[in-house]
Amino acid sequence: MVVTRSTEVQALCEKCGIPVLHHALPFRSDTVRLGLEYLLPRFPSMSGCMFLPGDQPLLTRKTLCGMAAAFCAEPRKRSRIFRLCEPQSGTPGSPVLFGADYFEELRSKTQFDTDPRVKFVGTVYDQDLLKYIRKEAFAYIHGHEVGGTNPGLLEAMAQTDLNLVLGVSFNRSVAQDTACYWEKDEGNLSHLIDQVDDVLDYSELGKLAKENMKQNFTWKKIVGEYEELFLS
Repeated sequence: MVVTRSTEVQALCEKCGIPVLHHALPFRSDTVRLGLEYLLPRFPSMSGCMFLPGDQPLLTRKTLCGMAAAFCAEPRKRSRIFRLCEPQSGTPGSPVLFGADYFEELRSKTQFDTDPRVKFVGTVYDQDLLKYIRKEAFAYIHGHEVGGTNPGLLEAMAQTDLNLVLGVSFNRSVAQDTACYWEKDEGNLSHLIDQVDDVLDYSELGKLAKENMKQNFTWKKIVGEYEELFLS
């Protein structure tokens, strides 16, 4: 079952005979809820449901078959959650396979769309507008945990004074001492937000981040390091 906001994806699914539900709702939680509401009346006894964001690097035939096989072999599968992990670091990623005991929670949870403090504006492609948002924002929260030097983190360091960054090793190697770090333990990020909310001016931290950018992340420096690597 494909749940999508893309008319192109909808047309492709219909052409291939794949069940598809097109919608215009803004949140990923909407996708989860709509998918379950479609499947449960048709397959009321299903013991699990796998959610597959289409742009994930771990999404391959081999990983999906292995994940499904492990789930089917689990005696208590209905109360289990299976996640794929990045091979080198062991960091959990997508897709995720939920046992049936979690279905109702998935349908009813994540009601953050009813909170007037939360504004979901969709993807911003206008680079000038994006730079303005980053510059005027009180803080940027960076939650990427798989990969190397993330361009979004570099752009935030160049434009936003206060950056709240997930404290995995490669994020720390990029931002160094110019960001505030959080972990995925329950309450850790909310506690950090409460802490930083007591200070109004983080311009000095922003200056350190920009200086870090100038010293370590210019094209001249990066190209020079590649030249030294390849020519030595």
